[in-house]
Amino acid sequence: MVFKRILDALERIERKQDRLNARVDALAERISAGPDEDDARALEDKRLQQGIHSILGYQPGRGRER
Repeated sequence: MVFKRILDALERIERKQDRLNARVDALAERISAGPDEDDARALEDKRLQQGIHSILGYQPGRGRER
């Protein structure tokens, strides 16, 4: 009885591990493909990076760099 419950628990763990591995593999493929320029998140990230660069490059009394 105890062994049966242990085996059932191990089977559940293995199924969850297989699903997790599949998700990790899909994420790795997406990362290796690089950002898609049509992807809204990639465009948002690019705008955020430009804004951060602009803020960090600010110097009082100096004109805007374009």
